[in-house]
Amino acid sequence: MQAWVFFYTLKELDPKIRTKVRAQLYGKKQQSNYGRYHYQIKGLMPENSYIRPVKSVVIVKKRYGQKLCKFFEFNRVKYRLLEIIVDRSDFEKKPFL
Repeated sequence: MQAWVFFYTLKELDPKIRTKVRAQLYGKKQQSNYGRYHYQIKGLMPENSYIRPVKSVVIVKKRYGQKLCKFFEFNRVKYRLLEIIVDRSDFEKKPFL
């Protein structure tokens, strides 16, 4: 299966915008009323459509690549892009042994 690898940097963005970009990209957990209510805010890509091996690197399925390019350009995030071939089973979330 074809996939795209994005190498990106948020170094040149303000801390407030950095946090906003990460939350929009990966989603976040939010609590209200002193932890009584918990919300899961979804990110830009579905759960099993990306792999995040290390910070500032994300491997996405090819069909989400254009969406991510537009997102990075809109938020003025600098990035590099490579096209690779990945096994389909790599996108499944597995427990770390």
